[in-house]
Amino acid sequence: MSEIKSLAAPKASFDRRSVVKTAAWSVPVIAAAIAAPAAAASTPPTYSAAFIAGSGSPAVAGAPQMSGTGHQGFAVSTTGAAMTGAISVVITVQPDAAATAAGVGLAVTAAALPPSGKSSPYNFAYSRTGAGNAASNAVLKYTVTVAVTVVESATKKTVLPPMAFVATLQPITAVSLVPGTGVPVIVGTPKSVGTGPQGFKVTTTGASVMGTITVGIKVTPDAAATAAGIGLTVTASALTRTGQSAPYDFVYSRTGNGALPNSGVLTYTVTVTVSGAGAPSTDMVFNVTLRKG
Repeated sequence: MSEIKSLAAPKASFDRRSVVKTAAWSVPVIAAAIAAPAAAASTPPTYSAAFIAGSGSPAVAGAPQMSGTGHQGFAVSTTGAAMTGAISVVITVQPDAAATAAGVGLAVTAAALPPSGKSSPYNFAYSRTGAGNAASNAVLKYTVTVAVTVVESATKKTVLPPMAFVATLQPITAVSLVPGTGVPVIVGTPKSVGTGPQGFKVTTTGASVMGTITVGIKVTPDAAATAAGIGLTVTASALTRTGQSAPYDFVYSRTGNGALPNSGVLTYTVTVTVSGAGAPSTDMVFNVTLRKG
């Protein structure tokens, strides 16, 4: 039977009652162990603890939603025949200056999984706390210290060396296309009519979209457009940022002196790559068509 104690206190004002859920996390394994005592007629077991690496993008409980990094959990192992006795776990969390200033805390708890032979595994659950928020490009850091004690009896306890790692929290930033409500204007002559989205926007669960946004646009014409000698250029014009959103409008221009076909359309594949402001590099691909006006 396990006794779990969790102390997660970035600041006394943070709310620690947020619901937590387990996530898979990817970081190197760090191990801490105690040395085995000198051999005796009956060698007592020794114990060690090690973090468990995970994989995938973590999901952190609490609102506004944030993403993070950290360990999946840890395991206590023994050199004995099997794990016996209770295991006490105490977890403390220390926020960095940026997290403290933002008013965003992190709670970490450990849930015992079924023991397996000589190992007793635990999963971590992470939750953001506090009513504060951070800008989209902020990365908040927390030092998490895990102290484990194996209680074999009322008079015998084995205190393992504390283990520590750095967990992070960051607002979630996403990029999405903005569909048009009508036919987009195509600049250039001879006159042509086109189809395509109005633009795109960068949004965040953070307090605001901050930082430089980089936009790259590539246009690939189809065989008919190439044969007709008609090209298409697409540029992105930044509009005014409004807190948690950074909108952009597309500007479409036809190039080349070729004649549009009397029927049918010319198709262009447009790839827009957006990065920055805390957003991962994102490719958006869509088709634009041109026809006679």
